Amino acid sequence: MLALVALIYLVSPMSLIDELIARGAVIRARLWGLLERHGYPDDTRSVWVAGSMAVALEHHEAISLLIEQQLTGSAFALVRPMVDTVVRAHWINAVASNEQVAQARENKNVFPSMSEMSEAVGKAYGADELFRRFTSQWGAMCSYTHSGARQIAHHFTGTDLKPGYTEEAKVEVLNLANMALLFVAGMFFTSTGHQLEAAETRKMVLDYATDFGERLKKPAQQ
Repeated sequence: MLALVALIYLVSPMSLIDELIARGAVIRARLWGLLERHGYPDDTRSVWVAGSMAVALEHHEAISLLIEQQLTGSAFALVRPMVDTVVRAHWINAVASNEQVAQARENKNVFPSMSEMSEAVGKAYGADELFRRFTSQWGAMCSYTHSGARQIAHHFTGTDLKPGYTEEAKVEVLNLANMALLFVAGMFFTSTGHQLEAAETRKMVLDYATDFGERLKKPAQQ
């Protein structure tokens, strides 16, 4: 199946949206394969991070499927929980105290605000700018998830009750989902000591940046 997806990606003429969905499917399939190679520690911190990666994989696939089916509002509504999952996983892994991890397991609200959590995670991983950019549109994500003004407005084209999501916005969401998945996967494999898998994930990030980096700067020209 993975080979077929990769072949379709290579030989078929595609829009940038189609290419991002296809590359996302290849990334997702490969990460599932890497994830299933090993068993993992059963302490609460490790279990939380492993579960977060599984959740991110599911959200990632759902976002792509919903955009393909033109259920764009629902796809956009999933961006916030996906980003939340990824940032919380990083926070649990490297910032939270043992007591906070135990409280999270008991479903107590121990997580800081997104701005505080993103700042703490950026410092812990030496990636301040990356996490600042990753969460910079948090307010917009919340609006889409909670049926705020952005979500409502994009269900109109002019005065007609017809979805008005731009191609550029869809590209932005698909790219964010792809990068979020790679972020959490790289952290997971590194934190569990699986260096071969971590190295392969880093290569996927570099390949993705090489193939899409310049094109994503000007999606309107695609």
